[in-house]
Parts: sequence; C-alpha cells; structure tokens
Amino acid sequence: TLLLGQPQFRATMASPDMEQLRQRVLASYHLGPLDEEETRAYISHRLARVGWGAYGTHDPEIEDAAFAALHAATGGIPRRINTLMGRVLLGAALAEQHRIDAALVEETAQEWRQDLGTAPTPEEASGTLPAGTGERLARLEAGFARQERIFRRLLALLSGAEGRGDGGEA
Repeated sequence: TLLLGQPQFRATMASPDMEQLRQRVLASYHLGPLDEEETRAYISHRLARVGWGAYGTHDPEIEDAAFAALHAATGGIPRRINTLMGRVLLGAALAEQHRIDAALVEETAQEWRQDLGTAPTPEEASGTLPAGTGERLARLEAGFARQERIFRRLLALLSGAEGRGDGGEA
C-alpha cells in the first residue's frame, strides 16, 4: 500500500488513532519543493510526455525567464506548478501566442492569486487605500480586460465548433 498526501497528512498520521497504521509503515518520504532547475526539468518532462518537442519543434517556445517566473510564483510545489502552467498554456493558446515569457507567467500568476480570493487589507476594507493602489487597480482592470478577451475568444471558438454540426471535431 502506498499512501500519498499533502503536508497535513503527516499530522493525521501522527495522531494516536493512527498508531496501528504507523506500526505497519516500512518507509516514508517527504517530497519538498523543487528548486528552479528541477522545476524547469519537471515542466519540460510533462510537456514532452504530451508531444511538446516532437519533430524538433517546441511550440509554444518557453523563455528561460518564464521558467524562473514559474518557479518563483509556485515555490516549486508540483501541484502549484501544474495549475499555473495549465493556466499559462490555456491563456497562450487562446491568445494564439507561440512564445511564453516571464511577463505572461507573472500576469497569469497574478490572475490566479486573484481567483483564489486574497482578502483585502484593513485599509482597503475601510476605504482608506494605501499608496500605490491606483496602479494596482489599473493592473487589475487590465487583467480583467485580458480575461474577457480570452473568454470571448474561447466562446467564439466554441460557437464555431457548434456551428459546424459535426460535434466540434475538425
């Protein structure tokens, strides 16, 4: 039997109720976050498994700085890498971009954090906004405008697939 879990699983296993199970565990291992080089190798491996790089082409092309930005935004945690990279690839595909750079990763990571629902600061909640909020709001508005463009593109693609009457397959 192989048991996998998030870090909280260790606390569950340490509880007195799990004594009988712990006695039967032969080995355990904690996988920590990946470093920047491992993050790059992890992403490249996952993409290669689905055909990225086949026939000598890497589309989309991922800049070195994008790999660094992915690591910085995810802390090297594979589950987070998977989620953010999926969002980056989706955004790039919908925008018909063939090059992923650090700016795209950082923009997508910011949108991801917003989607997770970060709580407002006390100043924001009270209506007394801290310095720099105007810039932050401008970035938020730009992010929402980008998301709207992506959703409109996705809807247009879906509408075109439905309109062909063939179940959407090309």
